[in-house]
This record gives sequence, structure tokens and C-alpha cells, in this order.
Amino acid sequence: MGMDIVNPLTYEIRTLYMEEYKVGLVAAKMFKDKLNIKISESEIGFITLHFHSARQDKKLEDTLRDTHLLKTI
Repeated sequence: MGMDIVNPLTYEIRTLYMEEYKVGLVAAKMFKDKLNIKISESEIGFITLHFHSARQDKKLEDTLRDTHLLKTI
């Protein structure tokens, strides 16, 4: 839809969840290659949170809360 969604935790997500972020980068490449859709780094961060939540068997809200808490600390 062309909307630019800002993820204020992108730096923390990229740093804390490196493995999941790498998978998010692969997903972004697949979106670009297969669907001709370019997603922003903020969106890759949101995808990363979903991957991390799934790997840890946690709710997305819990992962987001934990990430925000670590940023605050």
C-alpha cells in the first residue's frame, strides 16, 4: 500500500535476535524476487519478532515487551 511503517526497535531487534534477523533478510529477498515487493528494514524487524516469538514459543506481545524493556535498560 506504500505506507512507511516505522519500527522504533529495529536496532535492538537486529542486535538481540541476529539469527532471526538473518532469516528476515532472506524473507525480504524472497518477497522482492518472487512478488516484486520491497519491504523496509522496519518491516524486516517486525518479521524478525515473529520468528523469534515462534522459536521461543512466546506470544508476540511478550517478545515485544521484552525487547522494549531491554531498550529502556
